[in-house]
Amino acid sequence: MIYEGQVIIDKSLDEKFLVCHINHRKKSAAVADLFKAENNANISKPKIFSFNEIQTLLKKKGVESEQYKYPAEISYSDVELRRQGRDKWLKKRDDKFQLIESVSFENFIFQYLYGDGLADEIEALIPNNLNEFPDTAWKTAGAYYNTINRYIVFGCNINALLPCKLKNTGSNYFLPEKPGPDNVKRGRGGADNSKSRSKSMGVTLLHKNNLKATVAFMKAKENQKWFPKFVYQKAIELYQKLFESTVVERDIGGSVTRTYFPFEEEDCLSEEQLRSHLKSILDKEAYLKIRYGQIAFDKDYEAKQGSAHDGA
Repeated sequence: MIYEGQVIIDKSLDEKFLVCHINHRKKSAAVADLFKAENNANISKPKIFSFNEIQTLLKKKGVESEQYKYPAEISYSDVELRRQGRDKWLKKRDDKFQLIESVSFENFIFQYLYGDGLADEIEALIPNNLNEFPDTAWKTAGAYYNTINRYIVFGCNINALLPCKLKNTGSNYFLPEKPGPDNVKRGRGGADNSKSRSKSMGVTLLHKNNLKATVAFMKAKENQKWFPKFVYQKAIELYQKLFESTVVERDIGGSVTRTYFPFEEEDCLSEEQLRSHLKSILDKEAYLKIRYGQIAFDKDYEAKQGSAHDGA
């Protein structure tokens, strides 16, 4: 599976890549060098890989994949940033964005990444912006490309242009207690998620507690007849049934039937969000133990120390 926000880690080569944009029509994706993007002031244009190339990399021994945790500030609403006294950050962010806003739309992003580029558009932007925004406009094309690259790599989100350091990516993440105006979904889609194809909400502490309750329910002995093995997809379906649907009961001939109607998309978490947070609740060892049992884990999955000659 290939998705936006996917981190591909090659431990053998000490490399880490971020899938930051996908073109389903061309079956290709824009991939950034995450180590360089997080530690360099200037961000390079993502490289284009075919789906086949990415799948080959994912099958390589020693390669792992996980959901990227975007910088904490990307999840903050303007209200939260002002509450933290970040008015100057917002001003700098907005000054940058207004200079590239005309080429930030999806058709221009596709053209820049997969087509002929934006050389003509940026060449025209420089004099226009110098005339319209003389105090903030850049005089060189390089400044435009660097800002566009940062915008794309960190989710096509305006908050990617905040003047914050990225070395502590994903730390100090603001997690609201319950759904509200401040739990904006991190990643692609803009500060208010308006540009995202997915309209699912941001994760809150309530969601994480409900996910923990779902896992605990499936692990309980009395429920093993329904969940003999722990499977992430089953956990997602159970969570959606328990916490993201309305139940309507009908009495038909003395027998009560229940029908579950799912909530609207904007009132739910996406399956990718649910899977990612389930994996953060259950590390790999805990997952293998509850899926296969302690005996099978000890025999087939537990890390073995020593060499093949030991005991011979």
